[in-house]
Amino acid sequence: MSTLNVNTIKPATGTEVTVSASLNVVNELTASADAIILDDKKLYFGTQKDAYIKYDEAGNNSLIISGGLDGGVEISGSTLIFQAEESEKIVFNNLGRDVNFSVGTNTSPHAIYADGGTDRVGIGRAGGTGNTPNIPIGTLEVENASDAGVSLLVLTNADVDQAALQINSAANTTAPVVEITASSLTTGDGINVFSNSNSTAARSLISVTNGNTAAVSASCITTNQAGKRNAPGILNRGTYISNMTGTFKTQSLGHVLSTAEVFDAAFYAVGRNPSQADTTPTAAQFVSNIPNCQGGDAWDFAYYNIQTGSNAVTLTGSAGIKNAIGGDAEFSIPANKGRLFKFVVFNNSGGSEDVRLVPMSDTFNILS
Repeated sequence: MSTLNVNTIKPATGTEVTVSASLNVVNELTASADAIILDDKKLYFGTQKDAYIKYDEAGNNSLIISGGLDGGVEISGSTLIFQAEESEKIVFNNLGRDVNFSVGTNTSPHAIYADGGTDRVGIGRAGGTGNTPNIPIGTLEVENASDAGVSLLVLTNADVDQAALQINSAANTTAPVVEITASSLTTGDGINVFSNSNSTAARSLISVTNGNTAAVSASCITTNQAGKRNAPGILNRGTYISNMTGTFKTQSLGHVLSTAEVFDAAFYAVGRNPSQADTTPTAAQFVSNIPNCQGGDAWDFAYYNIQTGSNAVTLTGSAGIKNAIGGDAEFSIPANKGRLFKFVVFNNSGGSEDVRLVPMSDTFNILS
């Protein structure tokens, strides 16, 4: 192909210049009207044709800007606007290659970072080498600098009847759905729930529901204090009303209680005949219904004898239920009296289950 060497081309208005050979402009090429690069033709840059611009008519009708394999494309300006047509899309890395993506800010070169090799996304990532930060340790990792001066994550929900956060994890079986590690706490709280609403409507600040009636061995909440403690495992401040479940059992003869009637519960024996006994579940039943039962597991129980007469009722421990020193657990509750107890697991070994029934109060009057 021949080459046309010119210094300046300035065609007259309304005329057209067609070059069918290579055109080498020494100084500059000035166009006072539209300049047209034909379909599927490239406008090259660099002596080795390292980069080019091309309108891909034969492909997907897109404008291709290529910086070459060893280079890149830099676009600068006071404002950069990326605008797609309505209902269309803006796509980065549409070929799905192992390409990292970063958005930098004034102090964070990787405020948003997508790692092409691991399919993970990081926000506020730091460390690493060169232009690559440390790979996010999860599908999404959010990191806060030690001097950030702001909260790591803030969720603001203006929709009054929609949840601010939903976690749908139907696939979890053995791993926790939410896991919080807070091993540097001193005076801070692991979780702090605060409400200043003056509504008188019934509600709970924390609600836990086990919605499957077949999950009889699932506890709604388990607390575990390592070693001896100087504070209560659960501390209630302010006005407190117990959330113990209550069962009224009206019958003349004695009753064998179920574990559901005893676990953190109040039991009301109503109308018993003389010389009757209500019997607790066995120690083995208690142990089998406590997930990962351990020695020292304990729960509260309140027993009330409600009578129109003067019949006392004996609360009797079933197999494996003993008093504090290992003897028979039998407690006589006079008419219209109540008593508070605590059940404590001493031995959870199969076949040797040992649960102690320990009084936490004297009998007290329930009528005055």
